[in-house]
Amino acid sequence: MVRYNKLKIFIAAGEAKPGGNIGAMLSPYLFSSNMIDFCKKFNELTRDYESGVLLCVKIFCDVVEKTYTFFIMLPSISLVYMSFFRLFVGKKRISFVSLFDLARYCSFVFGL
Repeated sequence: MVRYNKLKIFIAAGEAKPGGNIGAMLSPYLFSSNMIDFCKKFNELTRDYESGVLLCVKIFCDVVEKTYTFFIMLPSISLVYMSFFRLFVGKKRISFVSLFDLARYCSFVFGL
């Protein structure tokens, strides 16, 4: 029997709910009370982020003791870059965006 499980999933900031895709992924590892607690803690820790930003979450579960620990990683630069340029998709002309504008967007989204 496996005692420890390590999971790596991507969850949108502030949008964790026990049902749906997250519930289906976590149900073999976390029990229902732990899943509700996980969603509450995750939403509380990510309330400062812009909603909808995908964050990598590493979850370590102890099956025997029914406990868990999770770490929220910052999104990769490529993900931030792609979400930044999605702001300009609606425009017919996409102009060159400087690194200064990208840094300003990152500081707004992630509070850096």
